[in-house]
Amino acid sequence: MYKAGQSMVSEAPPADDKKTLARSHCRRARAMPVLPKALFLAEVSRERFRSDRSGSPVSLLLLTLGEEGDATHDVMSQALPALRGALRQTDSVGILDANVVGVLLPDTDSRNVDRVAEKVCGAGGYPVASVVKVSYPHVILDRLQAQAKAVDDREGHYFVRGPKRRAWELRTKRGIDILGAVVGLVLLSPLMLATMLAVKYSSPGDAIFRQVRVGKNLVPFTFYKFRSMHSGSDDSVHRNYLEKLISGEAEQTVSEEDGKRLYKMASDPRVTRVGRFIRKTSIDELPQLFNVLKGDMSLVGPRPPIPYETAKYRCWHLRRILEVKPGLTGLWQVVGRSETTFEDMVRLDLKYARDWSVAMDIKLIIRTVRVVLECKGAV
Repeated sequence: MYKAGQSMVSEAPPADDKKTLARSHCRRARAMPVLPKALFLAEVSRERFRSDRSGSPVSLLLLTLGEEGDATHDVMSQALPALRGALRQTDSVGILDANVVGVLLPDTDSRNVDRVAEKVCGAGGYPVASVVKVSYPHVILDRLQAQAKAVDDREGHYFVRGPKRRAWELRTKRGIDILGAVVGLVLLSPLMLATMLAVKYSSPGDAIFRQVRVGKNLVPFTFYKFRSMHSGSDDSVHRNYLEKLISGEAEQTVSEEDGKRLYKMASDPRVTRVGRFIRKTSIDELPQLFNVLKGDMSLVGPRPPIPYETAKYRCWHLRRILEVKPGLTGLWQVVGRSETTFEDMVRLDLKYARDWSVAMDIKLIIRTVRVVLECKGAV
């Protein structure tokens, strides 16, 4: 708890303790999930009721990140790790809009919220356009409480866990992930090196694209792909498209090759010539083998979403990333990939989370290789 009069900045640690302190900050940052809007609103509602019952203080920060012209994924990639590392385990971070982050501070009163805001904004690595600081009672918290109730009334409670997996199943799945990632990296290293050079020299920018994605239990991680777009591309086009896709309003496009109707962005000007090829052949996904080795992802699982995507999820959509690790491939990639609607994709991910087995994973990996070689439905 932040006590009145207590400085938020501690004395500098001895030199011998600096590495230990840095590791502690990294562990805390990795452990703290970034909540999508629906779950963050539920946290606000819960803390508001707790404050009413016990009289304990609660405060809220609303941070507008970035400056005009900044790409949202760049800002979020910089901000979220630093932001989580500056907070306590009892604090909550949520995505409320494309570039608006909420920070819920239990047991923090109006006298201390300024200190917390100063620490959060001074964490470094990201620009903060504006900060709103409120302590309960306040009309902003009342409005967020009303939004939480509206979501709860409309969606109901969908967070029912699937069957608990036995330890040997989880260990076997992880073993397959490690073996598959190592073998894949060894066999595909010449192709990956050639792709890296082609991307690097075909357009300015890094060959590897890094982005914050949301993993199991909503814990963010750094996601790797070969860059298929021009550096610094505006992500508002993709944000708007995802919002329409999630709401069921996205238009289908017709494939020039086979006439199939696909759910994908047509003629995206941000994609480079090399990018179109590596997307079509799914070569752009190969760096995710490093995510699998690190344990952020599995070979098989749901597609890892972007934070601004989860902010638009309905409650039942969230279960697809609560129960299993995201994966390189999954049921939706094999069944239809770009031909699948968003809600169909979610249902396939939920089916996988409920029914997965080691045998199913092996079958899906084999089927994915066949689908990729045939270039079916690639985005």
